[in-house]
Amino acid sequence: MPLTRGISLETGQLGTLVPPGEGYKVTSPAQREAYIKHILPKQIQNFRNGPSFTFFDKEAISTVEKLPDKHCGYLLMLQTYLDYENRLILGRSKKPMDKKDIASVLGIQGTLLCEFINEMLYYQILLEEPETKTFSINPLFYFKGALNQRNAIKIFSGDLRRLFKNVTAKDLGFLFRMIPFIHYRDNILCMNPDETLPEKIESINKVTLSELTGITRKTLDQKISRLRFGEYQVFADVHRGNQYQLYVNPMIFYRQKGYPDTTLLTMFLAK
Repeated sequence: MPLTRGISLETGQLGTLVPPGEGYKVTSPAQREAYIKHILPKQIQNFRNGPSFTFFDKEAISTVEKLPDKHCGYLLMLQTYLDYENRLILGRSKKPMDKKDIASVLGIQGTLLCEFINEMLYYQILLEEPETKTFSINPLFYFKGALNQRNAIKIFSGDLRRLFKNVTAKDLGFLFRMIPFIHYRDNILCMNPDETLPEKIESINKVTLSELTGITRKTLDQKISRLRFGEYQVFADVHRGNQYQLYVNPMIFYRQKGYPDTTLLTMFLAK
């Protein structure tokens, strides 16, 4: 639910309605300034000291887009457990994942688990080792390690897992569908994400994004409000001139080498 202006029935004062349960956090200007000055630099430094990341090969987008949003989301979460051999492993123990482990990390079981794994096997996204009944991910889709000139987008595992704690798999699936529209330089959503000239970038606003994804504006606003982790929003809705532009947080998806610039990150601080 978007923020709206209105008059308080209790005080009669004009203000902004902050809906409960939508992920909004109210902070004073002084609190935000203190956060940006003292806490944000430490978080960014920690982020740049070696967060784990994987890659999604954009050439595989046509196959993964066939999946329902919920399965796209589960797959996006599951691939954060890849090792450099593309095996799915459990944290520090490095235990290869079997079906029970997948159920545990995704929080699903029964029919839902079977439907997800069967569809991943059908499209050869998940690969099962016959003897051990453990799984890996086909490196034609997600992989970890050297790019080797592949057209891929970087996915930061830690923040994606933090995000999954607060949203649904369907929300993550919606987020995955932003990948074809993320500009290579500044993470703006646009129709021509490889365009080099700023004046020629065809940016995407909420109206266009609603049409592209086939969901209503109300549902879109709810998703954008809900997609948050820690102090950060996943989307930034920026007003420039007579245009509204949408950006995706580079602490989740990033197309350049290295790590995002501090200036780019500050626009995603939760209001």
